[in-house]
Amino acid sequence: METYRNHHGTDALLAHADDIDKKAAERRRAREVLDDIADTLGSDQSRLTFVADVRPVYSWLTDEGYLAFNLLDGVESEYGWERPDADNQSLQTADVQHLLAAADTPAETLLVTSLPGWGLRPSEVAQLHVSQFVLEGDDPHIVFEERKNGPGTVAIHYGVHTVTDRIDQLAEADDWQGYLFPSPANSNKHVHSDTITNRSKRLADRADVSVDGQLATPRTARRFWYSTYSSAMVDIRAEMDEIADEQGAQSGTVVWEQYLSKTDRRRRRRQAMAAKLTDAFGIENSSALSKTTID
Repeated sequence: METYRNHHGTDALLAHADDIDKKAAERRRAREVLDDIADTLGSDQSRLTFVADVRPVYSWLTDEGYLAFNLLDGVESEYGWERPDADNQSLQTADVQHLLAAADTPAETLLVTSLPGWGLRPSEVAQLHVSQFVLEGDDPHIVFEERKNGPGTVAIHYGVHTVTDRIDQLAEADDWQGYLFPSPANSNKHVHSDTITNRSKRLADRADVSVDGQLATPRTARRFWYSTYSSAMVDIRAEMDEIADEQGAQSGTVVWEQYLSKTDRRRRRRQAMAAKLTDAFGIENSSALSKTTID
């Protein structure tokens, strides 16, 4: 919406796409916006993911009669975006357990927590600073001023104690500048992302954790988070469908979007995700489960 408004001087999508006679013109306007967004995304996969996330919004608006057509129909073939051939295999629950068991220091435990537990990139892990963490209250999270293809905050479903243990360890040094992975050579700087990757691989080697015959990497760890989140959302959709059946609502999507507040939706996502992560990380440090009870 922000990109649309910046590009066209308005965010009145409904007014521009409520008449089938406007279809050609509005599709051109939408493509101009999509061009801008696609340029900021780093790969065809991320562009396809963006379209897959946004298309259901337009589909719902079209189904409910607010729009006369779906602005994103056919964009994948039109742009010629291609999915990578790799099958994107990820760590499994047992793999995460083995990595945690092999972690000998607070730094290594934080490394495992931040990759498959929070879904961060190696560069984001390398730059983690104490000022980014909000650990008090019912919604612990990490704040990012800028984050590639992602939200400005990342919920901490697991690992509050892991963070505090690492902070307590580092705070003993008089010259600590707040980085959770400080550079050994310069206390004013953080380690390079390659260092995080190398440390992760060494830990995987020690834990004997491989994916498809290859040593586990930060990428396979991050995929674990995304596959876990996807599974959690499947559970939520099933729950919403059950509520819709009981209450006579049109669909679970209607229940989710119209009858739950933004806070309630976030709370349910946190609960579902924390429950999914419990098998891999354990319940004692699972922040969302320790502060709430699943309905």
